[in-house]
Amino acid sequence: MCPSMPGSIKSASAGQPPCANCREDEMSASIRVLTYNVQMRSWAMEAGAQGSLTPYENVEDRAKLISKRILDSEWDYDVLCFQEVFDEDGRDALISHLKAKYPFRVEKAQGDSVSTVCATLLGIAGYAATIPGGAALSIVAGAIGLILIPFSKFEDSGLMIFSRIPFDGTPVPADLQHIVGQDKIPIVAFVEYEDSVWDDSAASKGVLYAKLVQDGKAFHLLNSHTQADSTDNVEAHKDIRRKQLNQAFDLIKTMSGNVEDAEILMCGDLNIDGMSHPTTGFRQEWTERFDTPSAPFTKVLHDSWMHEQSPGDVRLGMLTLPDWFDRGMTVHNQRLDYALRGRGPLNGRRAMQHMCIAYDIATDATNPTSYVSDHLPVRIDLDLDRPFASIATSEQINMPIGSGDKIFDGFLVEGQMHWICIKDPGGYAIDLKLGGPDVRMDIFTADNLSVPVKPFSIQDEGGPRQEKMTRFALPLAPFLIRIAHPSRRGERRYRVRVHRYAGTSRLDAIPLQRNVPFVAQAKVGAPHSLDDPSTPDFDEMDTVWFCAALDTEPDGSLNANSTISINNADMDAFGLLVVASKPGSNDLALLDKVDAGPAVVSQVGYDRPLNGYFLAQRQDPSFTAERFTITLKSNVSYLYGNPNNAGSRARTMARLFCRDETDGFLGSEAGSDDIQINVSVGGLLRVHIPNSDELEFDDDSFRDLPQLNMVRYIDSAEFELVELDDLSAADRTSIHIPSFDMLANTDKVLEGVGASLTVQLPLVFNPAEDDDDDDDGVYDLQITVSCEPPP
Repeated sequence: MCPSMPGSIKSASAGQPPCANCREDEMSASIRVLTYNVQMRSWAMEAGAQGSLTPYENVEDRAKLISKRILDSEWDYDVLCFQEVFDEDGRDALISHLKAKYPFRVEKAQGDSVSTVCATLLGIAGYAATIPGGAALSIVAGAIGLILIPFSKFEDSGLMIFSRIPFDGTPVPADLQHIVGQDKIPIVAFVEYEDSVWDDSAASKGVLYAKLVQDGKAFHLLNSHTQADSTDNVEAHKDIRRKQLNQAFDLIKTMSGNVEDAEILMCGDLNIDGMSHPTTGFRQEWTERFDTPSAPFTKVLHDSWMHEQSPGDVRLGMLTLPDWFDRGMTVHNQRLDYALRGRGPLNGRRAMQHMCIAYDIATDATNPTSYVSDHLPVRIDLDLDRPFASIATSEQINMPIGSGDKIFDGFLVEGQMHWICIKDPGGYAIDLKLGGPDVRMDIFTADNLSVPVKPFSIQDEGGPRQEKMTRFALPLAPFLIRIAHPSRRGERRYRVRVHRYAGTSRLDAIPLQRNVPFVAQAKVGAPHSLDDPSTPDFDEMDTVWFCAALDTEPDGSLNANSTISINNADMDAFGLLVVASKPGSNDLALLDKVDAGPAVVSQVGYDRPLNGYFLAQRQDPSFTAERFTITLKSNVSYLYGNPNNAGSRARTMARLFCRDETDGFLGSEAGSDDIQINVSVGGLLRVHIPNSDELEFDDDSFRDLPQLNMVRYIDSAEFELVELDDLSAADRTSIHIPSFDMLANTDKVLEGVGASLTVQLPLVFNPAEDDDDDDDGVYDLQITVSCEPPP
């Protein structure tokens, strides 16, 4: 052993033959990384958080679930960086389930900064040396080895790395190779942060380093978890985090050599809020660390979400997204989970193809669970730079009304992506015509770069082949098309067709998104459309066709109505025909007709779902009137909770956050709040989520609500919390969630523009209503409120 060594890393990686899952011999430059704070707290940590000597624990189950989702994901991950793996059963479960696919791993990191390389096998000292520069510790214990060192901290760092890509190694002297059992020791390093306060001082928080080698090139990976703040005192410990990041940067410089020309990725939970808030912008700490030219994490490395993806770097030819870009929220009202990237190497640097919330790991529509972690996982997709490989360098296309179809035809090799940016808002048919199951085509808007846009509808295109076309309503531009190769197996050809609807017929009808005024254009010098002889009840000559579902509850319990208006019309020349076909029928019936004028408004009511068409009819014999604005509104609003569900327009997972537990006898918060949830519309119960172990809340705890798929309502929906853990009567609190129109443009909106918004609404248990001294329970509900019906 090495008795002078004050810290250790437990690793299992060296000396193992390449396996079928390892990408050691492949030529692909693609690296796909998952960073995830999994909140696997030890029994003692849970007991402290829950105020109970018998805390509810599900760490091992969650570790199995997370592992299964990673292994089942279509996004084939190379590297996994976990934070907050403090529970030993959780650690063992992750190792057990992931080790076959990820044989190169760091299982545990603990102790102070160390300048010694040490390898042990079955507790026998094998090899000790000093790394040049005396910077860090690189240890391999073998699959069954242990390093036994007395530690001063109650907990280890909680950091783990799993990799399919081999670690680089330090040569072992020939005369010791028979003892160590291998010719190289993996270059793995850990530095414990010197400064920490609050609960963090009980853990060996630090930064973990591994040098990976792919295709003969070094890839410097760091995983870190820095000092935390309380949710009600953000930035309180920013000076401590500054010192910690300075230590991390020193490690980067030492291990990478020429930091300016090294391929570097540092990821993890950095506990710095990097979200641009709608009213206040970026916090001071984020600006100081990541947007100050002289700061090392601005000058040498940078925050990839902001500087490579979301608004893009302001450079010639690169896409700069509008001010309603995705804020990237990964925890309650904050973005704490990062990918920091080096600006080098000058030649061969990988592109940040896509960085997004990995909802396939956070939740699963086939196996929903209320709790996996208090953070959301982040997927980081890197590959060699090439034309159109990223959002910022996407292929920028104009498609004005009347332009021909665009065909994008090419090849993707082992993980490559092709990004297309369409700069004109409108209604589009976008379909993957060639590519097979190994190629994905998804549409994203700038306000949500993680959840693809759901189709507006899918219907027959007509003609002898009866091809299907996928219709999208995209009234806000730019929007982005991503063509991707998740499996990365060989080379795949793709062909994508993009057609912009012009509204010349029923099949060419422009899809209308609710609450978003649409500036439309009619052909001049000739009729925009001809009369359809199959509609003898009305004449639709020279009209611009639009379409949208007239949606309501199928059981007739909601009396829905839609309002269609035309304004700003050239020469006041456009009137309106409102027609509909019932599902399963091609016959159209006229619902309303409004003649042209300065204000053209129609309101139609319905108690069953209909397929609606809105025809802006030009009443100008000279065919010179061209432009008008059409707006569709409905009195029906929608709650969406799970973005993985096919019929959902959720922007993010619905979540319930406990700011403050309810107080029990004499103000005690011992134990957890046992919560059940009811959602009602017009006195009818639409969703009931019974209490379970997964719906137990302590201060600063989250729970997902995947059971809340979709709820229609008019005016308001009641969201009720019932707290059950007293011996007395249940405590209740509820809010009435207003309609979409009432919520839009208020301070309740966290993210989003257009027809779907992420809102946050408080729920407070009122002590005046209690007879048992319970009070002060404060919760926040985050949920998607939309005016768009399910696709």
